[in-house]
Amino acid sequence: MKVLIPISGGINSAYAAWRWLSETSHEVISVHFKESNWSDTDIQAGEDAGIAVKDWLKANVRDFTWLSPVSVDPIAEEKLPIRNRVTIEDSKGNASLLLNRRNKVLTIAKDNSCDGIVSGYSLENTSTDRIWDVREHSSKVSWSGKNFYGGASDIEFESPDPFPSRTDTGTFLENLSGRFEQYEALPSALRDLVYKGTFKDDIDMCWRRGTWDAYEKFSGTGAEFDQWMAEKSFAGKWRPNAFDASKVEGDGYFYRNNPITWLKALRDGGYNF
Repeated sequence: MKVLIPISGGINSAYAAWRWLSETSHEVISVHFKESNWSDTDIQAGEDAGIAVKDWLKANVRDFTWLSPVSVDPIAEEKLPIRNRVTIEDSKGNASLLLNRRNKVLTIAKDNSCDGIVSGYSLENTSTDRIWDVREHSSKVSWSGKNFYGGASDIEFESPDPFPSRTDTGTFLENLSGRFEQYEALPSALRDLVYKGTFKDDIDMCWRRGTWDAYEKFSGTGAEFDQWMAEKSFAGKWRPNAFDASKVEGDGYFYRNNPITWLKALRDGGYNF
């Protein structure tokens, strides 16, 4: 069959593309999306990384079709809670950018007669409800028979659409691999090319830098670190904890349970995982 695999330049999409190109003989089409909510520096860095990942995969795995990069702009600002039933204003995010990206993915898949779409959706992404918001939105483009596949799970699904309800974690979400398991699985040359995001100088104000710092101090595997992160951020099988006030950092559930707070506590406590 023919599948569309977007490559952002980050770990998740690089892993999805590498797996499908390495482990299947399916025809692959790929494209890079330029996110308008990023800074100009991040947009360029992401595009450069996406092209570098594409070039490495073509040279070291097998050839595939690469389309011109596509810009993704919000359709119209629409703020929705990070998690269903969470109403704190600061915990809301703009869903319209993801909706437009999803619609463009499906349009490109249809225009190129693809049978399915391979997503980099991974364990850490399940900490929010955003994918459900987008999939259920009234302005979404129809799937029209396109199969959905996850690069972070088994390549072949019995069902073309494995997503459970918002309230049921299900075996699909629980068995998703995460960013650091995927990072360790990639060939070392490909690991060197992926985009990790922009880090702020002050680690106390940068959850991305804090996350990589914690990973480097962690004594276990990337998969074990992903599970530790999932429990702290209420992802995967820990999703229901977002509604347990005794487990939430601060006055309510913020994005990934406010990782700046619990990563700082980890550092202050001497990295006692």
